[in-house]
Amino acid sequence: MKTQNLHLIMAAALSAGLLGGCGNMPNMDLDLSALHMGGLFQSDVEKAAAARYANMTGEQAVNQAEASFNKGVEERLAFYAPEHFDDAQDALQDARKLLAKKAQDSDIFKAAYLTEKNVEDGIQAKAAVKQYLAEPLRYQEALERRAAAEAYPKEYKNLMDDLGDLIRTVEAGKADKVAKDLPELVAGLRALEIKVIKYNALNPGETLLAKAEKLDGDKIAASLYLEATAAHQQADGFIQLNPYEEAKVNELAAAFTFAAKHLLHVTEETVALQEVDKKSLVTVILQQEEQLQRIGKGLGSADVRDQPLGNQAAALATRAMELAAKAEEAKRLSGELEQANKTQADLKGQLGSSETELGSAKARIAELEQQLGAQQAQGSSANARITELEQQLQTQTAEAQAAQARIGELELQLKNQQADAQGDKLASQAKARQTEQQLAAKTAEAKKLQATIDSLNASLDAEKEKSRTLAQELAAASTVEAPAAAAEPAAAVQPN
Repeated sequence: MKTQNLHLIMAAALSAGLLGGCGNMPNMDLDLSALHMGGLFQSDVEKAAAARYANMTGEQAVNQAEASFNKGVEERLAFYAPEHFDDAQDALQDARKLLAKKAQDSDIFKAAYLTEKNVEDGIQAKAAVKQYLAEPLRYQEALERRAAAEAYPKEYKNLMDDLGDLIRTVEAGKADKVAKDLPELVAGLRALEIKVIKYNALNPGETLLAKAEKLDGDKIAASLYLEATAAHQQADGFIQLNPYEEAKVNELAAAFTFAAKHLLHVTEETVALQEVDKKSLVTVILQQEEQLQRIGKGLGSADVRDQPLGNQAAALATRAMELAAKAEEAKRLSGELEQANKTQADLKGQLGSSETELGSAKARIAELEQQLGAQQAQGSSANARITELEQQLQTQTAEAQAAQARIGELELQLKNQQADAQGDKLASQAKARQTEQQLAAKTAEAKKLQATIDSLNASLDAEKEKSRTLAQELAAASTVEAPAAAAEPAAAVQPN
């Protein structure tokens, strides 16, 4: 631990405005042994500690100091303010030792106080570091996220050491001195980040390419080797210019890795075949047939091993195309089924309209029945009433006939709908049968209405008969009253 001038440290510990400005941030490098040596400002530290831990025991003060130190760990002060963090750690260790030795509370308080004070000052130093070193810190976070330490450990360590030096400079209150070193550090961090992006994107393919080259893949499969190296160059060049376009970087990296894999497995298969003698070639062919057969089983194809390898592959390809065609046909049929369901819904709507029209006809007939009843209740003249009722009856009969004609029309529409719907599903047929039943019920209601009308006709006939009887009675009464009227004048002329 570095030991600075004790007078400066103690003054800093008592100042209410520690680290008030980024250019004036003293370092709390305090060796506790110096306090025990009777320094001039020891009494001031004791006063500050005693005020902080008033009404506390030594154990409680240490617990509070440990909580502050844990906060410093969460704030990553070991990275952002390493000097303060080290001093806080040393002070906490001393506080624990003093507590274990059951030292005086005043000594424990001083050690606990220095722990907390270094954490507090370290947090302020962290704020200054993040302000003055914002750009290199962004690169550091990106490199950490991209696992740069695994890809390029030496370069990463060197750059982190340089960044650590600048962090300590800012922590020491000398932020004005970091500006001259920032451009070089930022350039180095950016260059390393690009290298790491390339490594993460291209290393899988480069590893495969290296294996293929070791097996002379550049000679065995020269065309595939050219494809792989061209894909590598394209990806490498794009990343160099556009390192943060992740989607395109991933696309080009995947294309390169695919080409490298293709080159490697063709090279390995070729090398393996070159090592097979003529007697073993049958085994190779059988292995290829076995691979094709596994594909065939997956496609549900019959065993095609009775054909040459080329024909086997063609047969499996045909089977795959058939399956694709069936899938397309299933898709088409699904569309037709959807259209049929829509047609069924339309028919259902039409049937609903027909039912509405039948209901209207029934309501009209009921209305006519009410009108006829009202007309029967009225009567000023029997003959006029009969004539009026006959006319109404004719009108009602015509309306009833129109209703019957409408029912016949609806029956015809229903028959046509049933004929059109025969190709639909069983559910649609069931719905048509239900509609037939409903229509039969409506027809029965219409017949019942006709019976009501017939009953009304009979009532009218009875009314006519009553009218004729009344007329006869009126005529008879007139005949009886006439002779009585003729006898009265003769009696008037008799003498007294």
